[in-house]
Amino acid sequence: MVISPQIGLHEDVLALDYDNEYANLIVNHNLSYETVGSGETGKGLLPSLVERFLKRRLYFKKMLKEVPKDSPEYVWCEQRVNSLKNILVCLYGSTGSLWNRYRNVLAFEEINRLSREVLIKTKDIVQSLGFQLVYADTDSVFIEKKTLQVTLTKL
Repeated sequence: MVISPQIGLHEDVLALDYDNEYANLIVNHNLSYETVGSGETGKGLLPSLVERFLKRRLYFKKMLKEVPKDSPEYVWCEQRVNSLKNILVCLYGSTGSLWNRYRNVLAFEEINRLSREVLIKTKDIVQSLGFQLVYADTDSVFIEKKTLQVTLTKL
């Protein structure tokens, strides 16, 4: 889902981004090929796979904060974080793909439906707090930071 950008030049824009949103939706809602639309209640194949890669990615992201930025370990961790992100994106993206033997378009649609709900709720909260929504896309919203300063002084 994309909410069109507000036309014009914007300064001091703040980004609110959900890290690993699709992966977390898959794991937390047990969204899988065999669970969505079937009434199956056990832990699905997709959440089992995604959870493993997600935990590993979070582990390396934590390590990134603990090692010096100019060290070989930092580069090593950063490469793993990026690779694991790509794996998670592929696991989500292939959910409804014609080439995926286990595909379930309903699972793919449910992941996207929940993601839209999160984005709309975020948009509503941000706007109800008086922020100007500049743009929103998939798993992030961009708000005018000037409004943030005004709102914080009111509190």
